[in-house]
Amino acid sequence: RSVERRQKQKQKSKKANQTNTNKEMYLCVHTLPRPKSRFSLLLLQEGELYFEDRAAFFCLSRTQHHVDVESPVKGFMQALTPGRNSSALLQQAQQKIKLKGRLKVCSESIMFDPEDERYPIYKFMLSDMHGIALGPEDNLVLLTSQHFEMKENNANMPYRVVQACIEHAFEVKFTAMQPFVESLQSLFQLSKEKDRWAAKAQLQKMADEREVALVFDRTWLASVNEKTVVETTVKQVLPLMLNPGRLLITNQRLYFQPLNHVEAYPVEKYSLAAVVRVEKRRHQLCHTGMEIFFENEASLFFCFSTAMERNSVYETLMSQPEAGRLLRDDKTDMTLKWQQREITNFQYLMYLNNIAGRSFNDLTQYPVFPWVVADYTSPVLDLTNPDTFRDLSKPIGALNPARLEKFLQRFNDMPEPKFMYGTHYSTPGYVLYYLVRQAPEYMLRLQNGRFDHPDRMFYGVADTWASVLANPADLKELIPEFYHRGDFLANKENLDLGVKSNRTRLNDVVLPPWAASADDFVYQLQLALESDYVSANLHHWIDLIFGY
Repeated sequence: RSVERRQKQKQKSKKANQTNTNKEMYLCVHTLPRPKSRFSLLLLQEGELYFEDRAAFFCLSRTQHHVDVESPVKGFMQALTPGRNSSALLQQAQQKIKLKGRLKVCSESIMFDPEDERYPIYKFMLSDMHGIALGPEDNLVLLTSQHFEMKENNANMPYRVVQACIEHAFEVKFTAMQPFVESLQSLFQLSKEKDRWAAKAQLQKMADEREVALVFDRTWLASVNEKTVVETTVKQVLPLMLNPGRLLITNQRLYFQPLNHVEAYPVEKYSLAAVVRVEKRRHQLCHTGMEIFFENEASLFFCFSTAMERNSVYETLMSQPEAGRLLRDDKTDMTLKWQQREITNFQYLMYLNNIAGRSFNDLTQYPVFPWVVADYTSPVLDLTNPDTFRDLSKPIGALNPARLEKFLQRFNDMPEPKFMYGTHYSTPGYVLYYLVRQAPEYMLRLQNGRFDHPDRMFYGVADTWASVLANPADLKELIPEFYHRGDFLANKENLDLGVKSNRTRLNDVVLPPWAASADDFVYQLQLALESDYVSANLHHWIDLIFGY
């Protein structure tokens, strides 16, 4: 009896711990991660592939050597001909300073990241180049019509475009220069290929060959006693990025070895004992994703080449001895807990976003939360007044009767296939609209090195609410950060977000009169979300977004 009693207590304690972990998990908001180093994959173009990097010195002229604009290639080749202009080249070399850093080779550009962060990262697009050659001093020489400079002093600001025909010289260390330059010339020729689909296919083939050739470095195993369970090639899904690498699962740990050398650590390692949840996901509308959640609130999102491979790795991971403690929620059970107020409205919405496949790692399916407050002008927020709240039984597009009438008229006049709204309630642009102050790198990535026009950026809460009520092209809901922390509302980096057409400069988000601060604004929204009115009506909005 004593043994049975201890077993029952142990099972009860385990169930309680799982419930607590479950509740804590749905309190977590994993907002966009900030890059750990100045250079990141966010600096690449959409769809651009990262190949390799080399130690190098950038021979930066104090007065850059400009080439004849009328005949840049001819002047470029003459300057590189041995024996010609030797005194001029020597004089020019004396005027140069050498920046130590890393030369990054990508499918559409060559980038240089100086160690001295006072200098910007230099980006040379292959499409803006007139030539790539091996210089007379066995160095790499690029001739460009323009280049980009970014993150000077490690500050997030719009990229500077330098439009001039300039020669750039690099001393690449520990490298056989002839084959290296020839490989860059091959990329340069592909950038000039008229058949863009053929060029893209060739670049993807090169990337695939590198991924297949990658073998996990087993010297990074934490223990010699670990046994490999599965090893495969994957892509880590990050906001606006895909990071290819090698996934290795042993009987004790999970390892991810990125193909590139962008991150500070060559291998990421996680104990299987820290895994609390594993979910199958969609990626780019294909059932090839899998997201793994850990006790420290971190998560990893991987996509596989096929759904079959994803399912095989999922089953293998779930069959490990440590998988016995993984959380498995019964949807009916979670709904009952919500109805009985054992979990909050916030926790239940986070849970629904999770089982619906929404993830903080993928901006195309970022978690979505409702507007619940409709009053952003009163000095005091009265949560006892039903008029304070938005009608949760209607989607954003139906809240304004006059605008809805126009939508219906357009729908009736439209040929097949018809649609009601021309936009969605959640898109990557909408997410970054809200988070531009907290994670400006992502907005710069999405907008090709610029912030959006100031008149279209997140200026004030009342203005945004007025826009979603009246603007036919604005139907966005909110994100979980509105009900979690107010950091995203403050311009802590003093970003230059521009000036609106009415000459108002953008800085911190303008809050309603009833909010004393950003934290107070979020706190009052939390109270509104958990209020009796919202609790009695939230199920209508859930049905609209997540289905019956």
